[in-house]
Amino acid sequence: MKIVGTIERMKISEEKKFLEIVLQTAEENSNYFLMNYFYGNNFYKIENLKIGDMIITEAYLKGRKWINPESGEISYFMSFNVNKLAVIDMGGNNE
Repeated sequence: MKIVGTIERMKISEEKKFLEIVLQTAEENSNYFLMNYFYGNNFYKIENLKIGDMIITEAYLKGRKWINPESGEISYFMSFNVNKLAVIDMGGNNE
């Protein structure tokens, strides 16, 4: 699945070795915000990404089930896990 959008937020987890990128999709009149995850040591190779940059990602949808050990309540989570990422327009800044 290809996703094109503008970077709204970036967060690096050194401990869990992932980069979280929140994209506002590039569709006309769009207010969709998607959380994309780039796992492994490869995200350290991504340089000069800034909030406001427009990027394209190739990602796959991943879902999981979690059971609260205290209440037994079941929750479901989904995320887009990124395989590839490319900058389309470097229009951002990190201020």
